Amino acid sequence: MPPTINKFSQNGINFIRETQANGTVTVYADPSLLPPPSTPPTTVIPLETFRRLITDAEWGLIYTQQKTDVMVEMFLDDLASKISRGVDLTDPRLAQGLNYGVTTGIFASSTRVTAILSNTSPS
Repeated sequence: MPPTINKFSQNGINFIRETQANGTVTVYADPSLLPPPSTPPTTVIPLETFRRLITDAEWGLIYTQQKTDVMVEMFLDDLASKISRGVDLTDPRLAQGLNYGVTTGIFASSTRVTAILSNTSPS
């Protein structure tokens, strides 16, 4: 829940009172002292950034299996459709496709899938 902001004046000085959801109150004498609003981390990344989260060896397995496994082909088609709008790392279909890759041996484990979905580059 966002903080509640109230403006008030006392003795000719303008103040801002910020009340957090947990009850913490902070009073600022000058609006320029307000901290910048926090922005949640984005879960949508460019397709090229997503591609770098998967190793060359894993991509090799993806493209090899695409020739004989319609589920892998559908996963690649879905990725191709994300060129302009990016890849949402919270999309359940993405997680499903990557987890399918665990069952086919593309990815070594679900830990690897978790790393990809966490936007963690391979080591």
